[in-house]
Amino acid sequence: MRESGDILLEAVPKHIDMGSVVQEVTQTPGVRDFHDVHIWTITSGLYALSGHLLIEDQRVSECSQIIARVNQLLGQRYGLGHTTLQLECESCESSPVCDLGELRKESQTAES
Repeated sequence: MRESGDILLEAVPKHIDMGSVVQEVTQTPGVRDFHDVHIWTITSGLYALSGHLLIEDQRVSECSQIIARVNQLLGQRYGLGHTTLQLECESCESSPVCDLGELRKESQTAES
């Protein structure tokens, strides 16, 4: 009954320490920060995670390596087999292939 309640409430599984997950993921090469993290049980024994990875500014092809390393860590260490990771970078204003800096400027202008 308690397990069913935790599943319905999307509670963090009792055997997973959220602080440890965040700390270990941020130690992954290329990851600067890990935030907006949610961990829950989909069904008995099946766990999910979603979160935002702040990464170093780099090419998209290099980002897949970071995601693979993080997913391997989460699966092997915590049994998290279903993950959704959103990549973010602080600033790509000097990059010819990234327009996040321009989008931020447009957003700030629209708010003014």
